[in-house]
Amino acid sequence: MAPRAWRGGFTMAELLTVITILVILATLTLSIAGFANKKSTLAKADAQMTLLDNAIEKYHAEIGVFPESTGDGSPEESLLIYSMAFGDGLGEDGVLGTDDDGSIDGKPDPGATVQIPELDPNEDKSPWYEPGEFPPVALRDPWGNPWRYRSGDDPNAINPDFDLWSAGPDGLSRRDDPDHPDNEDDIVNW
Repeated sequence: MAPRAWRGGFTMAELLTVITILVILATLTLSIAGFANKKSTLAKADAQMTLLDNAIEKYHAEIGVFPESTGDGSPEESLLIYSMAFGDGLGEDGVLGTDDDGSIDGKPDPGATVQIPELDPNEDKSPWYEPGEFPPVALRDPWGNPWRYRSGDDPNAINPDFDLWSAGPDGLSRRDDPDHPDNEDDIVNW
């Protein structure tokens, strides 16, 4: 019998080994990318929290009072922060909650101090609003949820000055349902 000529190629075992290694590497890469994305979004939320917290403190130092919330920390309360920090809707005296307060039009009012210029809704790349949202209806966190605000004089407030929080990645706030086990991911200032 004449010997067979050798043919190049891979055996089935070799192909399965290579495919298994590729699947493992792809899984590791995707999980690392997901972790990095989550960490980046949390860092962005912390940076926004710091900006908003500092703006509210600066407003207090300038005006002498914290913005007074009108409700229970609902998403609409984030417009108080927007008005105070961007000077939109404050009127000529620059004080939120007075008779000369105007409507929100996307521009700082005359005489108002702009605490956070990044809140400008006229910028296309603003991270604070939903695309095409004008005038803004709420300041948004990195997950698209409204930032929440409650003044310290509210009986449900935790801080004596003010409460500021985001509902976090799941969009469920522990202030809305404190007993729900999934509401522990809030970003808070207390």
